[in-house]
Amino acid sequence: MYFKQHMRKHTGEKPFVCKVCGYKTAYDGNLSQHMRKHTREKPFDCSACNFKTGYISDLKQHMRIHTKMKPFECKACDYKTGYISDLTEHKRKHAEEKRFECSVCEYKTKYNSDLTKHMRKHTGEKPFVCEVCGHAYTKQCTLKQHMRKHTGEKPFVCKVCGYKTAYDGNLSQHMRKHTREEPFECSACNFKTEYISDLKQHMRKHTKMKPFECKACDYKTGYISDLTEHKRMHTGEEPFECKACDYKTGYISDLTEQRECTLRKTHLKASRALRQCNSIPSLS
Repeated sequence: MYFKQHMRKHTGEKPFVCKVCGYKTAYDGNLSQHMRKHTREKPFDCSACNFKTGYISDLKQHMRIHTKMKPFECKACDYKTGYISDLTEHKRKHAEEKRFECSVCEYKTKYNSDLTKHMRKHTGEKPFVCEVCGHAYTKQCTLKQHMRKHTGEKPFVCKVCGYKTAYDGNLSQHMRKHTREEPFECSACNFKTEYISDLKQHMRKHTKMKPFECKACDYKTGYISDLTEHKRMHTGEEPFECKACDYKTGYISDLTEQRECTLRKTHLKASRALRQCNSIPSLS
């Protein structure tokens, strides 16, 4: 008989059916228990008080009020309770706790695996190595991203314009071109921008930070572009060329000024030629 009942777990057979609501079960005992929902029958009485119930399991749980039995224990602390529901609720407190702490800094986490990954920042351990170029990383996910440089894979696609990228962060940043979203705001003024890098650069106006230094002199600046331009004073590099003449310069602003000057000269010559043309008497 027990074997036959057991086989219903595998076959899914449920021969016992409630005539009131259609509930089905594999076991007659379950049906008898279920029927008490309809009959309101409460055959199980507490011997210590007037509590009654339709289910033996409820009576066992109720009796713990009188016996003070607490069979459900928390494995993370010394908490004990007589009710599985209370233990489940108690465990959520531990789930919210960040019990794993870094011994070097103030980092805390819920998971030991996260702490292991974090510690690599301090130890310098980089167990995930690229087989193509030898670059090593602390996280497997970072290696996976890096491999796209070699494979050329670009799984993140913009649905608006078809832009493709290897990194989800790049796609999020790109989408702001379409949405015009400017989530990064300056706390000192009303400046807003699409990009965190632009905000960091902007903040140097307020903080007066100048992290970019020239190695050839004591020049400092808050902007890498300014340092690049400044270095040309030492190297003599002149990458900007005028297409109208042989003028070269190390500064884009100089080229712009030179173009404007050339245009003014060109316009002046054209104006003079036009006046001369107009001053010639007609032959007709």
